[in-house]
Formats: sequence, structure tokens, C-alpha cells
Amino acid sequence: MHSSYLQRIVDRLAHSCEVAKNRFQHLDSEVLNWQPEPGRWSIAQCLDHMSIAAEHYNGSIGPAIEKAKSRQHATGLNPDPRFTLIGRLIIYAVSPQTTRKMKAPRSMRPSSAPITGDPVARFVRAHEATIALAHIADGMDTNRIRMSSPEARILRINATDAFEILAAHAARHLNQAHRVAETPGFSG
Repeated sequence: MHSSYLQRIVDRLAHSCEVAKNRFQHLDSEVLNWQPEPGRWSIAQCLDHMSIAAEHYNGSIGPAIEKAKSRQHATGLNPDPRFTLIGRLIIYAVSPQTTRKMKAPRSMRPSSAPITGDPVARFVRAHEATIALAHIADGMDTNRIRMSSPEARILRINATDAFEILAAHAARHLNQAHRVAETPGFSG
């Protein structure tokens, strides 16, 4: 990979996928759906939320990359990442270091019903799709690839923001899922 920034994103997302598989893949559906208390997310809900968010972002990043390729205005050197103001605010909000709780956008909230299927596999697929998009964007100026934020279409961010948001978001909610697993009463 030419871009050291995108390589760091790929490494962080790949690490998140490995953590999710190693820590949660062996757990059955009942354990994954266990909630520490009413109103607190289960591990499955954390994974579902991260998957939904990644799928939404991937749905914006992919077309933005294709549009930039067709116009050839974002190709060339891989400059240092430059985040937009909106991007910096979202990155801060979803960062693992941020202790402030916030409500997920309605479109990215997990189901309140038990999560069925394999939430770990869905998480991995969604984030591997992000990794694939980072590889496609390699060699492009992701600072110049503009798109609407999936949280609010009126907000404009760049692909640099989007990749950083997804990497930080995965780390934040994997930490949350780990806290669920460490809660007294958890049987996994």
C-alpha cells in the first residue's frame, strides 16, 4: 500500500476484526444477546451497531471513490490526512478515549430484539469491505474525495474522515462489548 495513512486504517480495522473473532465468535446467541441491565447494549447489539454503521459508511465511500476516479481529480500522491471540521467532531465523538455517552443515530441503532444470525461474521464482513475500499482508494487523495455523512446527509466529510471514523468507532464499541463481557453475571 502506498499510503501510510490508509495502511494504518487497514491495520486497525484488521485488528478489530481479529479481536471480535477471537473474543466473541465462540459465544452462543443467548450469551451474545445478554444485557447487563435494561437499556444497556448486549455484545450482539454492539456488533450489530458497528456493522450497520460500517455498511452505511461503505455505501457512501464506495460511490465517492468511483466518482473521484471518473473525474481523476483525487488521484496522485497520498498526502497526510486532513480532516474536515465535521469529520474531526465525529471522530472525537466516536473515539474510544471519549467517555461521554451519546445516542446512536436512529438509522444506525441496533435492534432491541435479540440479534439473530452471526453478528461477529457480519461485523467482520462489513469491516473487511471497508478494508477493500481503503485498498481501492490507495493512490488517491482521500482528503479531496467528498461525500455526505451517513448520519446526516447535509453534513459533508471526506473519505479520510470516513475511514478514521470507522476505525475509531470499531475500537470504541469493541471496548464497550468487552465491558459487557466483564460485567458480573455474564456467563461467557
